[in-house]
This record gives sequence, structure tokens and C-alpha cells, in this order.
Amino acid sequence: MKSAEKAKKTDANAEKKKIEKTESPSQVSGKTGSEGKVAQTGGGSSAWEFAWYGNMLHDRFYSAWIQPTTNIASGAKVSTLVKVRIEKDGRVSNFEITKPSENIVVNESVGAVAKRVTQVDPPPAGLGNGDHYDVKINFELNTDQATPK
Repeated sequence: MKSAEKAKKTDANAEKKKIEKTESPSQVSGKTGSEGKVAQTGGGSSAWEFAWYGNMLHDRFYSAWIQPTTNIASGAKVSTLVKVRIEKDGRVSNFEITKPSENIVVNESVGAVAKRVTQVDPPPAGLGNGDHYDVKINFELNTDQATPK
């Protein structure tokens, strides 16, 4: 049952990595797989720095997200994918929902993050196209712990 194993592996990886980096082909060697992995060009220290930056972005945006406590079945997968553009000075210049969930309340809560996070650390040298860095972030509602406040 390779497809079941692959789906399980993909779900496990999605839980660990809620961020998928997108760049021009000149900055990426390899391709983005179904598991959201991106192979970066450069030496060990820059690859570490790029990974650190991606994790920082994920944590920064996720910490600003106030997850709704709407009545959603426990264990249900509800996620909203956004594309964020970070300028070279760290300013967030674009925050666009590219794949909304089927739940309007979740989508609105994710959209509100754009008002809360307007500045982050500047991208490390070599990441993005020099003027900006585009990144996709998947906001996945934690339905296992969603309880009314």
C-alpha cells in the first residue's frame, strides 16, 4: 500500500513543516516535492541560515494567528495557504490567500494576520531575487485542541 504510506508520510511532514519556500529557478536546485521540501543552492552555512529564516517566518506568522474556536469536527483538516512577499528590508509588502479553506471564519482569521505582522527580519543575503523573497505559509487549524474560550 504505497499510496497509503506516502499519504501518511506527507501528512507527518506537513505537520512538521507548514512552510513551503518558493523562489526563482536560479536560487533553487532541485524541485519542490509533494512534501514541501526545497533544495537550496549554496554552502552549509547559507543553507542553515535559509532554514533558520524559514522557521522564523513560520513562527512569527503562526504566533500572530488567533485560531478561531468555531465548531469544527475534531481531527478535521482545515487549512489556508497564503503567499507572503518579504522585501529586502524585512517589510511585508504582500499577504495573499492563494488557497482558501472551505471555512470563511478560518480564512478571515488568517487574513487578519496581515494586519498584525507588517515587519520581520530582513531575508539573508542570497535568499530570494535580491529585492524580495516570496514564501508560502500553510495555516492549518488545530482541531484537536479547538475549544471555546
